[in-house]
Amino acid sequence: MDYGLRSKTDYLRTGAIPFFFSPSVTNTFIRWFERRDLPAILTICLACSLLLIFFPLYGIPEGYDVAQHLKFAAAYQQALFDGSIIPHWASSDNLGFGSPGIRFYPPIADLVLGATQIYTGDWYDTLLINSVFWIFPGCIGVYLWIRNLSTRLVAMSAGILYAAMPYHLLQIYQFQLFSEYVAAAVMPFCFLFATMIVKRNRWTDILGLSVSCSLLILTHIPSSLIGLSGLAVFCLVSLNWSDPKALVSTIKRLAIAGTLVFCCTSYYVVRMALELEWIKHNTAEYSTGFYYFGHHFFPLIFNYGEVYQQLNLWVIDIAIVFTILIVLPGTFALLLGRRSFYEVRLIRQIFVAIVVTALFSLFMVSSISSPVWILVAPLQKIQFPWRFMSVATLMGSALMPLSIQLLVCRFSWHKRLLLYPAVGLLFVIVLFDVTQNIMQSGPLDRDHFNEKVVFKPANDFCTCWWPTWAQKDALNNVFPVSAAGRSISVGKWDPLDRDIIVGQGDASSLQIPTFYYPRWKATVNDRLVDVGIATDGTIEVPISPEKSNVKLHFQEPLIITVTTYISGIGWLAVGLLLLAAGILQIRDSVRTRRAHLA
Repeated sequence: MDYGLRSKTDYLRTGAIPFFFSPSVTNTFIRWFERRDLPAILTICLACSLLLIFFPLYGIPEGYDVAQHLKFAAAYQQALFDGSIIPHWASSDNLGFGSPGIRFYPPIADLVLGATQIYTGDWYDTLLINSVFWIFPGCIGVYLWIRNLSTRLVAMSAGILYAAMPYHLLQIYQFQLFSEYVAAAVMPFCFLFATMIVKRNRWTDILGLSVSCSLLILTHIPSSLIGLSGLAVFCLVSLNWSDPKALVSTIKRLAIAGTLVFCCTSYYVVRMALELEWIKHNTAEYSTGFYYFGHHFFPLIFNYGEVYQQLNLWVIDIAIVFTILIVLPGTFALLLGRRSFYEVRLIRQIFVAIVVTALFSLFMVSSISSPVWILVAPLQKIQFPWRFMSVATLMGSALMPLSIQLLVCRFSWHKRLLLYPAVGLLFVIVLFDVTQNIMQSGPLDRDHFNEKVVFKPANDFCTCWWPTWAQKDALNNVFPVSAAGRSISVGKWDPLDRDIIVGQGDASSLQIPTFYYPRWKATVNDRLVDVGIATDGTIEVPISPEKSNVKLHFQEPLIITVTTYISGIGWLAVGLLLLAAGILQIRDSVRTRRAHLA
């Protein structure tokens, strides 16, 4: 493939990773990597392993949200045992009072945790395996993305750089932003398939984009808002606006992908939209004070006093500074480069789109974007503007190798003046990663992890995923099913169905140690009754003086049932189409081979 530089040989040699300066070494690596992609992918995996080897050696860093992830994972694990993928209510949470958090928190990361736990039987091993695993698909995704724009060496550089980007490692080492870290593994594939839709007209790319964006939405809410907004900017810039026919065709493919995304995620998106007012995370408590978005713009040092050092927030500022330095060469290449650098207009346009997306994400991180945050209310739910670093990190890892290559081609007589600073910057970044991101992460060994995380007291968890009416007093006074002294016989106590027989007595209400949620329905002697809320947020069911057979069950409304079926059909359709595409590709490959042999 001709990328529009002077010659393919010059392109390969000047586009080699800046670590190799000897022509003989460079040529050896060029010949090796030209054969196939596998060696490059294995090299990326090796780099990822070296960066994550501290997990099995020293332990898992402690994070405030880790215990909550394990609780959600336990709910998914129980659902898998019960033969269900989508749990409706986490009945074992909060000392058995239950939780609706799994209805709001995206499932992918915790579902995989729960599935892993089935095989490991140990939460420490489960989190260790997942923390190490999720760096690999993200970096390989970056490689595949850039491989469509450049050579294997440049793509491999981007994949390795993505693994070493400070904010990427900060997600898992410093703050244990586990779901955001998993979303960082999905996001490169969104940009990969968006690029392929722009470059060519294949329906498999539509399926790839729909699957990638669906997985992103089902992994982390803030990352999906951030990633999809960055993807929108990327697509707008990379579209061929000068060719109306090609423009309409590309927009149609993107629209089809968007429709499939909605179908695949509708069960979650619709449910969350309908019930958002019932969860504490949506209250003012979690949008003011520390959680007010205006307190978290770059540079963070101006927004905090002693808390800045105490919460280790300075590493975020340093990570942002490093990312800005990594994006700068791409900006310079765009400003100083000539159109002849890329004879292929499409590749040039995509490079411009990467630069613009990187600048957009850095703009959203900075305080100068505050009017945008104030104007666009949904952005405020992200709480921390520095989360836009997920997109900036991805764009920066792609830009650095591409832009250094372009600048070396443009200013070949100043090659060392360009390569040495780039190598120096990469060295400083790796040094920062090891000494500050990794070594200062405060890892926990197995015993301390079990003590501080696995067996963390239930009343020490964040109440953000509780119903708005739930009170902590309920956990401080765990009580059995009661009804003003009347005899109680519990016949069935399943996660979503409870049968309780109450003996004769004075008219009263039956108090059940389960947090109230509007989806709970009750019948008394086969008559539907209204489920009430006790002062501590638990369920109260009114009962008459006669012997009462109370049945409590969790019932989804029709719209959620319908969207669940729509999502199931959507995933089934996408899976079958991908299977058909694989079969057709194998058939075409066999035909080509037979024709060649003939």
